[in-house]
Amino acid sequence: MVRHIGSDLPASDVTVYLRNISKIAARTGSDGRFGFFGVPALMWSAEPEYSAPAIDVLTASDAVHTLELAASQEPIDATTQLAADVSGNGRVTSFDAVLILQRIVGSLDTLPAEQACGSSWFFLPAPTSTLANQDLLMPHVDGETCEPGAMIFDPLFGLVSGQDFLIGAFGDVDASSGPGSAGEVLARSAQPERSGVHIGSPLRRGRYVRIPVFIEPGFTIRAIDISVPLPEGMTPRSVRKESSAGTTLVAFNRNLPGEIRISLASATPIEPGLLLTIGLVLDDHARMPELRASRLRVD
Repeated sequence: MVRHIGSDLPASDVTVYLRNISKIAARTGSDGRFGFFGVPALMWSAEPEYSAPAIDVLTASDAVHTLELAASQEPIDATTQLAADVSGNGRVTSFDAVLILQRIVGSLDTLPAEQACGSSWFFLPAPTSTLANQDLLMPHVDGETCEPGAMIFDPLFGLVSGQDFLIGAFGDVDASSGPGSAGEVLARSAQPERSGVHIGSPLRRGRYVRIPVFIEPGFTIRAIDISVPLPEGMTPRSVRKESSAGTTLVAFNRNLPGEIRISLASATPIEPGLLLTIGLVLDDHARMPELRASRLRVD
């Protein structure tokens, strides 16, 4: 069975390979289970793979948790280390949080750990029963080198059950992926009617437009993911941190067609007030419409 690290719920559509000179494949169903039949009694390595990107799993909350880990003096468990050390340099630092934010908005196509492993996902062997003829290989990333998680059976024979794997995503520090297919995201706390993030009225001077973004008083916010659709004739130019941002990490992508994405993460609650100013340029004949966020996630 393949289960999600955070929720312990089953992961479907994961391919598990038995590798020797040849390889045999099985895919997990909706219950996360997989099986092999008629396998010769030889040495085999069981290795799961999942090729879909994990971009929809990551949020600014993961970057916040990474900042907390970087500042903590407490030891980090191996699973959290794998998820948070997206640079693959063996340490969890604020640089990892920056990379996660860049991956969320799309200004970074692939995290270094994803590049090293050729996948957005890692798998931890987690058998419910261990065998005398079995070795467990834990996943490990070291710079550009990646050792995937696997179970070695030498030999594999008879009826074997309970050989589970746990699936996690690089950068998914709060382990929010699952249930169902591996790329789904668990529902987070319901977004209140007032999120505490407010997009102000546009300020226009000729072809140049400034859109203020505010944090309202009375809200404790450390993570924000926001997407703003842009109508035809409107081109994003810049995103500038303002007084309330302080040391908040900010990543944005202005190269998406018809949209600008911004993600922010702070180790401490962001102060209320003016947070950002989005700079836009209008075409000569473009009108100034009202702008609203198509996606807003606040934590």
